[in-house]
Amino acid sequence: PGVELQEDARRWAGMGGDVLLPGTILWRTPEDFFRTLAAKPSAAKTADLPASPERWAAGVARLGALIDALGLPPQPALAAARVLVREGAAFPSSSGMTDGDFAKLLLVLDWCRAHRPAGIYLRSIPLEGIDTKWIERHAAIVCPLDDLTRPQAHPVEPADPAEPAGEAHPDADAPKRSAFERWQRRAGFRVLELPPLVLCRNTQAWLPAGAADADGADALARRAIQLPLAILQAAEPASPVVLIVENVQTGLAVDVPDDVPVFMGLGNAAAATVRALPWMGRKAVVYAGDLDVHGLEILARLRAAHGNVRSVLAGVEDFKRFEALAVDGATVAALGDYPRTDEEAALARMLFARREKLSRIEQERIPLAEVTAAVMAALKEAAAGGPR
Repeated sequence: PGVELQEDARRWAGMGGDVLLPGTILWRTPEDFFRTLAAKPSAAKTADLPASPERWAAGVARLGALIDALGLPPQPALAAARVLVREGAAFPSSSGMTDGDFAKLLLVLDWCRAHRPAGIYLRSIPLEGIDTKWIERHAAIVCPLDDLTRPQAHPVEPADPAEPAGEAHPDADAPKRSAFERWQRRAGFRVLELPPLVLCRNTQAWLPAGAADADGADALARRAIQLPLAILQAAEPASPVVLIVENVQTGLAVDVPDDVPVFMGLGNAAAATVRALPWMGRKAVVYAGDLDVHGLEILARLRAAHGNVRSVLAGVEDFKRFEALAVDGATVAALGDYPRTDEEAALARMLFARREKLSRIEQERIPLAEVTAAVMAALKEAAAGGPR
């Protein structure tokens, strides 16, 4: 067994003798294998260990591909093997990590290693066929393996890693961050910390008189601010049009005139929010969301609650234009009986027919310049009272 060989080597080296180590180690039992990986021998009882030489060979090839792709030296390579075994990803399996998922894992790890610090929101990673839900589902594998390739010496399973340099230490009473969020911070991703309020930009109508930050009142109004619904109800913005953006990252980044209020991250609450604002009936609404059935259902409910809604990038041609970014996504059981434009209805039918197969394009992965151009055109039409 590997552990005994290592102990023998240390004993002979301590006596000043020459040490000749074998190039191949034979494990006689699963317990020996796990002891070499520094895992608890009891884990062998539940591990998905191969029953055939072919599957063992496939596992060796998988680990070799990971080591080569990430350039891991021996000690981190052993730690990587431990992570794969622990998470049931060491060997190809239909119930564990398939070869397709393993290929995605290598893509994600390679991207993270090439972009340090990441500097973007996790949902904006521009990799074909991979969405953040995939990364979240495989976080127990992605996070420790990415830690192994970072120049700083992070343990594989940090108990409570230090915060990145320059970040204030959280209050003792603050909610404890999840392991997944701590990894995002270590990797340099931007992380959202949003209380349950309406997130807005261009908030001149709701700021108290004289409110300003170091850059002035206009700069404060342009910043993203979370406001209670009661504050939004109390004053009507001067703009004849309001922009609602499904995804927070796109809402923060899209470039629009300073006088156009931007609401973002409402999801299924978009229709209820519009109904709760008495002045909204006097405004036109431009809506930009995901190109999937769920996004189209949110849009349709919004249109049912507010008749004057223009959609952005919500047609079949728009989907086909960016189809290289499409990923698999769960669909709804049935299309709701809501008002839609002909373009939206055609896209909804097409995506519903696809079911889970390549049926989602997340809004934040569409090039920002394309989204901005479409939003600006819709805002101009809405302000002029043009066709919806």
